[in-house]
Amino acid sequence: MNKKITIQGIAGCYHEAAARSYFGEEEIETVPCSTFPEMFDRMNNDRSLLGIIAIENTIAGSILQNHELLRKSELSIIGEYKLRISHVLAALPGETMDD
Repeated sequence: MNKKITIQGIAGCYHEAAARSYFGEEEIETVPCSTFPEMFDRMNNDRSLLGIIAIENTIAGSILQNHELLRKSELSIIGEYKLRISHVLAALPGETMDD
């Protein structure tokens, strides 16, 4: 049976990338959620679900909302995955910032 992993976001988002990398070759099914509170609600109501959540980011620091959601839940951290995120601004030749 595939593991079901809740993620905040949609297919292709950073949380899905982290889930797929963390579980490697294992077959997983991601369960998209619009918000972090929705993820916690789903995990609290279905103990078969796991979740991948951001708890820290190098620009903003600790994501206090997620620390608080974890503190208020009965869930536990069972692993850690660090995902390096790098953004670039790309354009076709001849394009300007105004374009």
